[in-house]
Amino acid sequence: MRIDGRSVQFDLANGPGELETIVVRMRNREEAKVLVDALPTQVTCTYATENRARLLFLERIDARTPHVWATCTIVTISTLVYIVVPHRQRRSMSWIRSASSA
Repeated sequence: MRIDGRSVQFDLANGPGELETIVVRMRNREEAKVLVDALPTQVTCTYATENRARLLFLERIDARTPHVWATCTIVTISTLVYIVVPHRQRRSMSWIRSASSA
């Protein structure tokens, strides 16, 4: 069970081996807290095992995901290339035009 401000998220066993994620958006944080307190905290052994496997999988995915700085660097370099290349082409084209008109 996870609470994020007004949203409460929990998984519901929807059959053998099937989990369905439920997200409930409350009017305010206080109502979300009341809902969390009212929900059962008990889980089955199957759910606990599946949840642990899911969390380990998500941790492995997070460990293999590129860092944000790499993405920002790639976007910055691409943007600079996009700005510089047309500017250089215009300058080289004006040189060609002036040479041909002389």
